[in-house]
Amino acid sequence: MYGARDDSAVRIGVGLNAAALLVFAAVPPLLGMFARAAFPNLPDHDLALPTLLMETLPPLVGALGLAALFSAEVSSSDTILFMLSTSLSQDLYRRFICPSATDADILRVARWAAVCGGALGTGLAIVSESIAGALSFFYTLLTVSLFVPVIAELYLRRLASPEALASIVGGVTLAVVIQIASAGRGLVGLTPAMFGLGGAVVGWTVVSALRIRSEP
Repeated sequence: MYGARDDSAVRIGVGLNAAALLVFAAVPPLLGMFARAAFPNLPDHDLALPTLLMETLPPLVGALGLAALFSAEVSSSDTILFMLSTSLSQDLYRRFICPSATDADILRVARWAAVCGGALGTGLAIVSESIAGALSFFYTLLTVSLFVPVIAELYLRRLASPEALASIVGGVTLAVVIQIASAGRGLVGLTPAMFGLGGAVVGWTVVSALRIRSEP
């Protein structure tokens, strides 16, 4: 009984969180529209938000807005590094590579993962034409790899490791192929993320159907 209540609470929480994020997702496009209306000849669209904050608001308020923007970027960076180091040390190294690893071994792997991840991130920032574009593609990969497995586990209860892996591989592969083939613009009006979600659904469906047929 308590398990069913907990599951229902998790579903409600995930739904409310998605609704709140959907409302918040309307804010950046609105700010972009304001910047386009106020500065139609802006040479670089990546400067839209900083220009909007500094040119249309009082200096103190604009400076606070830029500081908030910078703090949000730094917070996202350390969160990604923490997620990367934890996943590589716990989910990959301890689970598959060395199940008998001690806490000291796990800590050492996590530190090296954080250092290497930070170095790779710095290199990517140097060579990328746009940091916003790089972040956009990162979140695209995050979406296509996690959305279908999480939703399937919450609402369908037919998800196992093979389905999750097939969903992740199918979604990420198709998103990367479309991203490279279209230079990030997408095809036939669909973005790489949309193609990736479609690939994730197909991967999950095919493997799930094969497992059901193979069951006695």
